[in-house]
Amino acid sequence: MAETTLPNYEGLSSTTGACLKNIVPLTDGQVRDACHAHAKKFFSYGSKFIREMTLTDITNDTIFHYKLESLGEKRKSINKVVAYTGQYVNTSGYAVDPWDVRVGTADGKIEFADHQIITEIPNSACIKICLMCSGSKKMSCISCNGEGSKICDFCDDKNWGILHHSSSNALRSSG
Repeated sequence: MAETTLPNYEGLSSTTGACLKNIVPLTDGQVRDACHAHAKKFFSYGSKFIREMTLTDITNDTIFHYKLESLGEKRKSINKVVAYTGQYVNTSGYAVDPWDVRVGTADGKIEFADHQIITEIPNSACIKICLMCSGSKKMSCISCNGEGSKICDFCDDKNWGILHHSSSNALRSSG
């Protein structure tokens, strides 16, 4: 047996000319059960042929299934406006590019599965005065033509401003 090493595959090796012994031959019933299981996966496949077919010879062979997976990632940044209620706002430096934000799972590993992670871009927050009430916490009521006033619906009389920040929306898909 000659052993070959595949280039660029981290030292994976394959043995050429090796014959796998001790393969238990499939019985007639096992072949029909496997065909039924395969046909159930498809709506348009029937199973009448499985019952009526005549198996004349069952030849065992070994097949290696090769599955190639790739990772694609898409990032986009969106502005989000939330009410400012006195929480800490990090404005100590410049906002970084969305691709410079480290995104991963809690243990730092990358998942090769379809999922979405939303995270705030560091140093992208800023505080601005509420555009609806100009920071006064009151708005003119359109029901009474401005003769009265009501509590600002946007900042809800709990704050005087709104918090703007960008968040990175990282989509990872494998396939």
